[in-house]
Amino acid sequence: MREFHEIVDEIRKLPIKEKVRLIEVIARDLELKLDTRRSARESLWGALKHFGPGPSEEDIAAVRREIWKRFPREDI
Repeated sequence: MREFHEIVDEIRKLPIKEKVRLIEVIARDLELKLDTRRSARESLWGALKHFGPGPSEEDIAAVRREIWKRFPREDI
């Protein structure tokens, strides 16, 4: 595989129209890759929906109160 600087040197030799075409191709490729990552990340929002709704704020507060009423512990 060619070194990065060798590729850059070859690109510098291209006429301006070819450089523009190259930039367009690379930009399109990057957009596709970024869109793929973005859509994969967005699809995680529904990944846990089969578990049903999450606990309510009241449920979370009740569990916190239950846990914290045992602290501080004197037996440690």
